[in-house]
Amino acid sequence: MITRRRLVLAILAGQVLLMVGLIAQQEYRLATWDTIRLPVIPVDPVALFRGRYVRLGYDFLRIETTETDWKSGDVIYLRLAPDTGGLWRLAGFGHTPDKPPGEVLVRGRIRFTSTPHLYVETGIESYFLSERKAPQVEQLMGKQYRITVDVAVSADGATALKQLYVEGIPAERFEP
Repeated sequence: MITRRRLVLAILAGQVLLMVGLIAQQEYRLATWDTIRLPVIPVDPVALFRGRYVRLGYDFLRIETTETDWKSGDVIYLRLAPDTGGLWRLAGFGHTPDKPPGEVLVRGRIRFTSTPHLYVETGIESYFLSERKAPQVEQLMGKQYRITVDVAVSADGATALKQLYVEGIPAERFEP
């Protein structure tokens, strides 16, 4: 009986430690990685099992190129550089994580190709909001509001969304 109780407690403790570890890992990323601000092109889906979210698009997810050596599933490194307004834009891309000073890397994967375009996914294409706020923000997206996101970026190109903004105000607090 005591052995069974210890086993149950050990399993519960393991689950709690796993959850704490996942949260701590994400908080570490958001606190220590470089932060860049990107303009977004939103889309509006609902994830049945994950709740309401805003689907985000970026101009660098569709790349025009004459290169033909890319195929679905390939890892791609996007080089982003700041524009004069402080937003980060595509400066180049390649198969290797090389970048000049002043640029950041975003690691992605080729979803598919359609000559002359590459379609890329990076893992920062959705932002979760409350059931109440998501529909409000979705309505704003088609109405010429400036929508941006802050993204934490590691040295090797891994990314994590930090915040969605509408007209420079966090989406959760924005009121039209």
